[in-house]
Amino acid sequence: MDGVLQKINSQCISFSVEVEKRNNKILKDVLDKFVVELKKDPLFKVLYQRVFYGGSFYDNLKVGQPDEFDLDLLFVLPKSVRFEMLQVGDYPGFVQLKVKNPEILGDIFQRKLTDNGNLSADKLRRWMESLVTKVLSTFPLQNGYYQLSAGGYQMRGKMRKSGPAQTLEITNTQHNIILNVDLVPCFQFDIGLLPTGSKWRKNPIPSKNTFFIVPKRPKNMDKISDYYWRLSFQEQERELMNNKRNFKPALRLMKKLRDVCGHDAIASYYIKTVFLWTIDRNDTSYWNGTLSDVFIKMLKTYIEHLEKGKIEYFWDKNLNLLTISSITLSNFSNRLKCVLKDIERFRTTNPEAICKYFDCRV
Repeated sequence: MDGVLQKINSQCISFSVEVEKRNNKILKDVLDKFVVELKKDPLFKVLYQRVFYGGSFYDNLKVGQPDEFDLDLLFVLPKSVRFEMLQVGDYPGFVQLKVKNPEILGDIFQRKLTDNGNLSADKLRRWMESLVTKVLSTFPLQNGYYQLSAGGYQMRGKMRKSGPAQTLEITNTQHNIILNVDLVPCFQFDIGLLPTGSKWRKNPIPSKNTFFIVPKRPKNMDKISDYYWRLSFQEQERELMNNKRNFKPALRLMKKLRDVCGHDAIASYYIKTVFLWTIDRNDTSYWNGTLSDVFIKMLKTYIEHLEKGKIEYFWDKNLNLLTISSITLSNFSNRLKCVLKDIERFRTTNPEAICKYFDCRV
């Protein structure tokens, strides 16, 4: 079965190297132009540190075409700013940040990013929306789309809001190019600034000693709070996933199976988290088994999580990522148990029979 799973990975999940290079060139050209324009804003110039290239594409976990990119615009508060980071008791995995001397950065900082001394996630989102809209307006507008030259192509661009991100949709219909670029504003801090006495996981990657806070609200909030920030340890997660032989191939297969089964309510990060917990509970040799062994074991583990209705956030196990109804989760797990049964039945006798579960012919 290993040969079949490897072919599914290479033929039905991976993407063309040529398309990857083309899209990366377009993205680089667009991003370079945007950052130059964004830096014309005085507050952006003071706070902006760098771009972190996050998400499944840069983690080598992408399923399908390389047409979605997650870019974190990382901001850093100047050393003159005094603040306190507080744990949010009613929402694990989130923090609040109180700025003790907001006046140090002037009236613009206070008006655009703080509210009653709190760093405001809502104000940051609105400020970024205004900046991206302003940058887009510097490009020619034709038939409702902004005209951009990038990667040797004439592209059309427009913006839409998507959670904490400003999403740029960049297209060229003649060459069938569609890129969705999520620009997510985040603040970066040293690991030592996490609230003391918290139950968050100790940093497993000492060489990566920073974390991000993202302006993303908790799901199913009973009240609206503009002061809640989601913790993000993307750099540490990337390091944890590296150099584990069949970790990424098995994870890509799981995401493809999720797509084919129509389990859209299961975010890719939920599946990734199941795999991260398995790293935590096993040594590296776990991932050195055959691809079929690793995939089957991880499918069983994933089903167990769905049956229990719980996928704990890797960095704070008090947060359950699954907020889906028990009926839906039961349907998902029952479907996957049927798939698992077929995979085990055909493993040695007719491995090609499992291709239907990955919408693939090999």
